[in-house]
Amino acid sequence: MTDREAEMTALLREPALHFLALGLLVFLGYGAVGGGGAAPEDTAAGQIVVTAAETERLAAGFTQTWRRAPEPAELEALVAGHVREAVLVREARALGLDAGDPVIRQRLRQKMEFLLEAQAGGAEPGPGELEAFHAAHGERFSRPPRLTFTQVYLGEAPAEAEVAAARAGLDAGTDPGSLGRRTMLPARFGPAPPAAIDTVFGPGMFAAVEALPQGTWAGPVRSGFGLHLVRVDAHEPPVLPPFGEIAAAVRAAWEAETRRAATEALIEALVARYEIVRPGGEAGAP
Repeated sequence: MTDREAEMTALLREPALHFLALGLLVFLGYGAVGGGGAAPEDTAAGQIVVTAAETERLAAGFTQTWRRAPEPAELEALVAGHVREAVLVREARALGLDAGDPVIRQRLRQKMEFLLEAQAGGAEPGPGELEAFHAAHGERFSRPPRLTFTQVYLGEAPAEAEVAAARAGLDAGTDPGSLGRRTMLPARFGPAPPAAIDTVFGPGMFAAVEALPQGTWAGPVRSGFGLHLVRVDAHEPPVLPPFGEIAAAVRAAWEAETRRAATEALIEALVARYEIVRPGGEAGAP
Protein backbone atom coordinates (compact mmCIF):
# COMPACT_ATOMS: atom_id res chain seq x y z
CA MET A 1 0.00 0.00 0.00
CA THR A 2 1.39 3.42 -1.01
CA ASP A 3 1.59 6.42 1.35
CA ARG A 4 -1.23 8.10 -0.58
CA GLU A 5 -3.43 4.98 -0.34
CA ALA A 6 -2.75 4.72 3.40
CA GLU A 7 -3.63 8.37 3.93
CA MET A 8 -6.78 7.98 1.87
CA THR A 9 -7.83 4.96 3.94
CA ALA A 10 -7.31 6.88 7.18
CA LEU A 11 -9.26 9.86 5.92
CA LEU A 12 -12.16 7.74 4.74
CA ARG A 13 -12.54 6.43 8.30
CA GLU A 14 -13.22 9.92 9.65
CA PRO A 15 -16.90 10.35 10.60
CA ALA A 16 -16.82 13.95 9.40
CA LEU A 17 -15.97 12.72 5.94
CA HIS A 18 -19.01 10.44 5.98
CA PHE A 19 -21.23 13.46 6.68
CA LEU A 20 -19.42 15.32 3.92
CA ALA A 21 -20.15 12.48 1.51
CA LEU A 22 -23.81 12.51 2.47
CA GLY A 23 -23.93 16.26 2.05
CA LEU A 24 -22.30 16.03 -1.35
CA LEU A 25 -24.81 13.44 -2.50
CA VAL A 26 -27.69 15.61 -1.26
CA PHE A 27 -26.17 18.61 -3.02
CA LEU A 28 -25.76 16.76 -6.29
CA GLY A 29 -29.25 15.26 -6.09
CA TYR A 30 -30.87 18.57 -5.15
CA GLY A 31 -29.10 20.33 -7.97
CA ALA A 32 -30.14 17.65 -10.45
CA VAL A 33 -33.84 18.41 -9.83
CA GLY A 34 -33.40 22.15 -10.00
CA GLY A 35 -32.70 22.95 -6.35
CA GLY A 36 -30.51 25.82 -5.31
CA GLY A 37 -30.29 28.83 -3.10
CA ALA A 38 -28.84 29.27 0.36
CA ALA A 39 -28.24 26.49 2.83
CA PRO A 40 -30.93 26.00 5.50
CA GLU A 41 -30.49 27.81 8.81
CA ASP A 42 -28.50 25.92 11.45
CA THR A 43 -31.18 25.21 14.03
CA ALA A 44 -28.64 23.67 16.44
CA ALA A 45 -26.08 26.46 16.40
CA GLY A 46 -25.86 26.46 20.23
CA GLN A 47 -25.75 22.70 20.64
CA ILE A 48 -22.89 20.21 20.62
CA VAL A 49 -24.15 16.62 20.31
CA VAL A 50 -21.82 13.84 21.45
CA THR A 51 -23.24 10.66 20.02
CA ALA A 52 -22.72 7.14 21.32
CA ALA A 53 -20.81 6.38 18.13
CA GLU A 54 -18.48 9.31 18.75
CA THR A 55 -17.89 8.20 22.33
CA GLU A 56 -17.08 4.69 21.10
CA ARG A 57 -14.67 6.12 18.54
CA LEU A 58 -12.85 8.08 21.24
CA ALA A 59 -12.65 4.98 23.43
CA ALA A 60 -11.41 2.87 20.53
CA GLY A 61 -8.68 5.40 19.79
CA PHE A 62 -7.57 5.31 23.41
CA THR A 63 -7.55 1.51 23.41
CA GLN A 64 -5.50 1.35 20.22
CA THR A 65 -2.91 3.72 21.68
CA TRP A 66 -2.65 2.39 25.22
CA ARG A 67 -3.61 -1.26 24.65
CA ARG A 68 -6.36 -1.07 27.27
CA ALA A 69 -9.85 0.36 27.60
CA PRO A 70 -10.12 3.81 29.20
CA GLU A 71 -11.25 4.21 32.80
CA PRO A 72 -14.52 6.16 33.26
CA ALA A 73 -12.61 9.29 34.26
CA GLU A 74 -10.32 8.95 31.26
CA LEU A 75 -13.27 8.51 28.92
CA GLU A 76 -14.91 11.57 30.43
CA ALA A 77 -11.71 13.53 29.80
CA LEU A 78 -11.70 12.36 26.20
CA VAL A 79 -15.28 13.48 25.72
CA ALA A 80 -14.54 16.81 27.38
CA GLY A 81 -11.60 17.32 25.05
CA HIS A 82 -13.77 16.47 22.06
CA VAL A 83 -16.41 18.99 23.20
CA ARG A 84 -13.75 21.65 23.79
CA GLU A 85 -12.39 21.11 20.29
CA ALA A 86 -15.86 21.22 18.72
CA VAL A 87 -16.69 24.47 20.51
CA LEU A 88 -13.40 26.15 19.56
CA VAL A 89 -13.70 25.05 15.93
CA ARG A 90 -17.27 26.32 15.71
CA GLU A 91 -16.36 29.65 17.30
CA ALA A 92 -13.33 29.99 15.02
CA ARG A 93 -15.54 29.43 11.99
CA ALA A 94 -18.05 31.95 13.31
CA LEU A 95 -15.24 34.52 13.45
CA GLY A 96 -14.17 33.57 9.94
CA LEU A 97 -10.74 32.40 11.06
CA ASP A 98 -10.80 29.59 8.51
CA ALA A 99 -11.35 31.98 5.61
CA GLY A 100 -8.33 32.53 3.41
CA ASP A 101 -6.11 30.15 5.39
CA PRO A 102 -4.06 28.26 2.78
CA VAL A 103 -3.41 25.31 5.10
CA ILE A 104 -7.11 24.81 5.83
CA ARG A 105 -8.01 25.29 2.16
CA GLN A 106 -5.42 22.72 1.11
CA ARG A 107 -6.64 20.21 3.69
CA LEU A 108 -10.27 20.64 2.66
CA ARG A 109 -9.28 20.28 -0.97
CA GLN A 110 -7.41 17.06 -0.18
CA LYS A 111 -10.40 15.65 1.68
CA MET A 112 -12.72 16.48 -1.20
CA GLU A 113 -10.32 14.88 -3.68
CA PHE A 114 -10.07 11.74 -1.55
CA LEU A 115 -13.83 11.63 -1.21
CA LEU A 116 -14.34 12.00 -4.94
CA GLU A 117 -11.68 9.36 -5.61
CA ALA A 118 -13.54 6.97 -3.32
CA GLN A 119 -16.78 7.68 -5.21
CA ALA A 120 -15.01 7.21 -8.53
CA GLY A 121 -13.57 3.80 -7.58
CA GLY A 122 -15.13 0.40 -7.95
CA ALA A 123 -15.38 0.24 -11.74
CA GLU A 124 -14.99 -3.19 -13.32
CA PRO A 125 -13.25 -3.70 -16.68
CA GLY A 126 -15.29 -5.05 -19.58
CA PRO A 127 -14.34 -8.13 -21.62
CA GLY A 128 -10.95 -7.61 -23.22
CA GLU A 129 -10.52 -4.14 -21.72
CA LEU A 130 -7.50 -5.03 -19.61
CA GLU A 131 -5.82 -6.77 -22.53
CA ALA A 132 -6.40 -3.68 -24.68
CA PHE A 133 -5.03 -1.45 -21.91
CA HIS A 134 -1.94 -3.68 -21.72
CA ALA A 135 -1.35 -3.39 -25.46
CA ALA A 136 -1.98 0.36 -25.61
CA HIS A 137 0.35 1.18 -22.70
CA GLY A 138 3.19 -1.21 -23.39
CA GLU A 139 5.78 1.34 -22.33
CA ARG A 140 4.37 1.28 -18.80
CA PHE A 141 4.70 -2.48 -18.40
CA SER A 142 7.78 -3.27 -20.49
CA ARG A 143 10.91 -4.62 -18.90
CA PRO A 144 13.65 -2.01 -19.42
CA PRO A 145 16.52 -2.64 -21.83
CA ARG A 146 19.53 -4.48 -20.46
CA LEU A 147 23.23 -4.33 -21.29
CA THR A 148 26.11 -6.70 -20.73
CA PHE A 149 29.55 -5.13 -21.14
CA THR A 150 33.23 -5.50 -20.29
CA GLN A 151 35.22 -2.48 -19.16
CA VAL A 152 38.85 -1.54 -18.61
CA TYR A 153 39.29 1.25 -16.07
CA LEU A 154 41.84 3.92 -17.08
CA GLY A 155 41.64 6.25 -14.08
CA GLU A 156 40.24 9.71 -13.60
CA ALA A 157 42.56 11.52 -16.02
CA PRO A 158 44.79 9.10 -17.93
CA ALA A 159 47.40 10.34 -20.36
CA GLU A 160 46.60 9.99 -24.05
CA ALA A 161 49.50 7.57 -24.45
CA GLU A 162 48.05 5.32 -21.72
CA VAL A 163 44.66 5.28 -23.41
CA ALA A 164 46.21 4.52 -26.80
CA ALA A 165 48.34 1.70 -25.38
CA ALA A 166 45.36 0.06 -23.66
CA ARG A 167 43.28 0.36 -26.80
CA ALA A 168 46.05 -1.19 -28.93
CA GLY A 169 46.42 -4.06 -26.47
CA LEU A 170 42.69 -4.80 -26.52
CA ASP A 171 42.56 -4.69 -30.31
CA ALA A 172 45.46 -7.17 -30.33
CA GLY A 173 43.57 -9.60 -28.12
CA THR A 174 45.28 -8.94 -24.81
CA ASP A 175 43.37 -10.10 -21.73
CA PRO A 176 41.36 -7.06 -20.51
CA GLY A 177 42.11 -8.03 -16.91
CA SER A 178 45.80 -7.31 -17.46
CA LEU A 179 45.25 -3.79 -18.71
CA GLY A 180 44.20 -0.53 -17.09
CA ARG A 181 44.33 0.38 -13.43
CA ARG A 182 43.22 -1.51 -10.37
CA THR A 183 39.61 -0.90 -9.33
CA MET A 184 36.84 -2.45 -7.29
CA LEU A 185 34.46 -2.00 -10.23
CA PRO A 186 33.44 -5.27 -11.94
CA ALA A 187 35.35 -5.99 -15.15
CA ARG A 188 32.23 -7.52 -16.69
CA PHE A 189 28.79 -6.31 -15.78
CA GLY A 190 25.28 -7.39 -16.69
CA PRO A 191 22.89 -8.16 -18.07
CA ALA A 192 21.60 -5.13 -16.17
CA PRO A 193 18.94 -2.43 -16.63
CA PRO A 194 19.70 1.31 -16.67
CA ALA A 195 19.08 1.81 -12.95
CA ALA A 196 21.52 -0.92 -11.92
CA ILE A 197 24.29 0.27 -14.24
CA ASP A 198 23.93 3.91 -13.21
CA THR A 199 23.89 2.91 -9.54
CA VAL A 200 27.24 1.11 -9.82
CA PHE A 201 29.05 3.34 -12.31
CA GLY A 202 27.30 6.68 -11.83
CA PRO A 203 24.49 8.57 -13.56
CA GLY A 204 24.61 8.54 -17.35
CA MET A 205 26.73 5.40 -17.69
CA PHE A 206 23.93 3.31 -19.22
CA ALA A 207 23.19 5.91 -21.91
CA ALA A 208 26.89 6.27 -22.75
CA VAL A 209 27.44 2.52 -23.07
CA GLU A 210 24.18 1.93 -24.95
CA ALA A 211 25.37 4.32 -27.67
CA LEU A 212 28.49 2.21 -28.36
CA PRO A 213 28.71 -0.41 -31.13
CA GLN A 214 28.34 -4.00 -30.01
CA GLY A 215 31.20 -6.50 -30.06
CA THR A 216 34.13 -4.08 -30.39
CA TRP A 217 36.17 -2.03 -27.95
CA ALA A 218 35.18 1.62 -27.91
CA GLY A 219 35.51 4.73 -25.83
CA PRO A 220 36.84 6.01 -23.63
CA VAL A 221 33.56 6.46 -21.77
CA ARG A 222 33.38 8.61 -18.65
CA SER A 223 31.67 7.23 -15.55
CA GLY A 224 31.42 8.66 -12.07
CA PHE A 225 34.90 7.26 -11.38
CA GLY A 226 36.83 8.22 -14.51
CA LEU A 227 37.40 6.89 -18.02
CA HIS A 228 36.81 3.37 -19.32
CA LEU A 229 37.30 1.47 -22.52
CA VAL A 230 34.15 -0.56 -23.04
CA ARG A 231 33.03 -3.53 -25.14
CA VAL A 232 29.28 -4.08 -25.37
CA ASP A 233 28.80 -7.86 -25.25
CA ALA A 234 24.97 -7.94 -25.43
CA HIS A 235 22.17 -5.42 -25.83
CA GLU A 236 18.68 -6.62 -24.94
CA PRO A 237 15.87 -4.26 -26.05
CA PRO A 238 12.81 -3.53 -23.88
CA VAL A 239 10.42 -6.49 -23.64
CA LEU A 240 6.69 -6.33 -22.99
CA PRO A 241 5.76 -9.38 -20.89
CA PRO A 242 2.64 -11.27 -21.97
CA PHE A 243 -0.58 -10.06 -20.37
CA GLY A 244 -0.97 -13.28 -18.40
CA GLU A 245 2.34 -12.73 -16.58
CA ILE A 246 1.48 -9.22 -15.34
CA ALA A 247 -2.33 -9.27 -15.24
CA ALA A 248 -2.43 -8.03 -11.64
CA ALA A 249 -0.17 -5.06 -12.40
CA VAL A 250 -2.19 -4.19 -15.49
CA ARG A 251 -5.44 -4.26 -13.54
CA ALA A 252 -3.97 -2.04 -10.79
CA ALA A 253 -2.80 0.48 -13.39
CA TRP A 254 -6.17 0.36 -15.18
CA GLU A 255 -8.03 0.97 -11.91
CA ALA A 256 -5.78 3.93 -11.06
CA GLU A 257 -6.24 5.45 -14.51
CA THR A 258 -9.99 4.88 -14.49
CA ARG A 259 -10.32 6.34 -10.98
CA ARG A 260 -8.27 9.39 -11.98
CA ALA A 261 -10.39 10.05 -15.07
CA ALA A 262 -13.64 9.57 -13.15
CA THR A 263 -12.44 11.88 -10.37
CA GLU A 264 -11.58 14.59 -12.89
CA ALA A 265 -15.04 14.22 -14.41
CA LEU A 266 -16.68 14.64 -11.00
CA ILE A 267 -14.60 17.73 -10.25
CA GLU A 268 -15.44 19.24 -13.64
CA ALA A 269 -19.13 18.58 -12.97
CA LEU A 270 -18.90 20.40 -9.64
CA VAL A 271 -17.00 23.32 -11.16
CA ALA A 272 -19.64 23.58 -13.90
CA ARG A 273 -22.27 24.34 -11.24
CA TYR A 274 -20.61 27.65 -10.45
CA GLU A 275 -20.48 30.92 -12.31
CA ILE A 276 -16.84 31.96 -12.42
CA VAL A 277 -16.35 35.73 -12.26
CA ARG A 278 -12.96 36.83 -13.54
CA PRO A 279 -11.09 40.10 -13.05
CA GLY A 280 -13.00 42.90 -14.70
CA GLY A 281 -16.36 41.37 -13.86
CA GLU A 282 -16.34 38.91 -16.75
CA ALA A 283 -18.34 35.80 -15.99
CA GLY A 284 -18.04 32.45 -17.69
CA ALA A 285 -16.56 28.98 -17.57
CA PRO A 286 -13.33 28.49 -15.60
